[in-house]
This record gives sequence, structure tokens and C-alpha cells, in this order.
Amino acid sequence: MITQEQIKSLVSQKIEGTGIFFVDILIRPGNSILVLLDTPEGIRIDECVEISRFINSNLDREKEDYNLEVSSPGLGYPFKVKEQYLKNIGKVVEVIMKEGNKFTGKLLNFSEESLEMEILVKDKTDSKKKKLVPEKIRLEIKTVKSTKEVIAFK
Repeated sequence: MITQEQIKSLVSQKIEGTGIFFVDILIRPGNSILVLLDTPEGIRIDECVEISRFINSNLDREKEDYNLEVSSPGLGYPFKVKEQYLKNIGKVVEVIMKEGNKFTGKLLNFSEESLEMEILVKDKTDSKKKKLVPEKIRLEIKTVKSTKEVIAFK
């Protein structure tokens, strides 16, 4: 059976020094392999094709059949690595906490321990509570269940 370690080793050889980073490697039943990669600017299709060809050239389909997909994680995929947080600083994200609270706002800062966001809350000085004002919040990473980028239409 093809292992995550095999795939990670092959991809690591190919992406070394390129700015491309791992997001995830999934191997599903039937040797269906999904390699998720990204760059700070967003990975291009031709980069995915090149990496896919490299993996294919180093695995033997005669020995073991598999299905391979190399792509970016896409918008609906939760962040898995710190590089995704860093890439999305200044963008709108949705954070779901382990206890169930959900925050949507601009990601301002990220460290291994916490993230800082700017969210909109009801103005406490507004008697009708219709006006929204920005407020900065800090969330500990260990309390975060998932974080995703949000598409903002203007």
C-alpha cells in the first residue's frame, strides 16, 4: 500500500526551495491519493500538473494501482497549517471554536499560540443597537476547532 510518508517524501523532493507548502495528504480506500499544496500567492494549475507528473513517474502503477489528485485546498477547506493562516492575514475568515462559538472577521495576526481578528459588534453606545463597530479579539489556537477563508462580495 502506498503511504503518506512515501508521497510526502516524493513531493518534498519536488517542492524544495519553491515556496510551495504542504497542506494535507489524504490516502483513501482504493489508493485514492489527494495531495493538497499551496503557496503564499496561490498555487497554479501548471505547478500541480508538474508535481502530479513527478509523483506518477516515481510510482509504479503495474505494482500498485492508484488514483492521484494534486490541487490547492480550495475555499471550503479548513486551515491545517500555519502557512495558510499567514497567507490569509488581512482577509476575512470564519473561526469556529471548540465550544461552538463562531466568529467572522478580518484576520489581523497569527502566532503558534493565538490569532487576532477584527470583528464587527453592536455599538454599546448606540441606544438602538443598529450600528456595528470594529472590535479586536484574540483567540487561543488550542481553543479553535476550525478556520476557513470566507468569500467576501463587495
